[in-house]
Amino acid sequence: MTPALLNHSSRAYTWGAAIAALHGITFDRELLYLAAMFHDTGIPSPVPDVDFTVRSAALAREFT
Repeated sequence: MTPALLNHSSRAYTWGAAIAALHGITFDRELLYLAAMFHDTGIPSPVPDVDFTVRSAALAREFT
């Protein structure tokens, strides 16, 4: 993961947690963190013609 992608994913977590807190929504912090970290990991995809969302999901699946 590039530094820019790591920062982007960290911001996604921070914003998601802040918005949930603002609206009184309870959530699993670890699950939100993992979702934020994996949501764009497929962007630097080595697989041609595979959408980055599909690649991101595959990487998350491999992690579990």
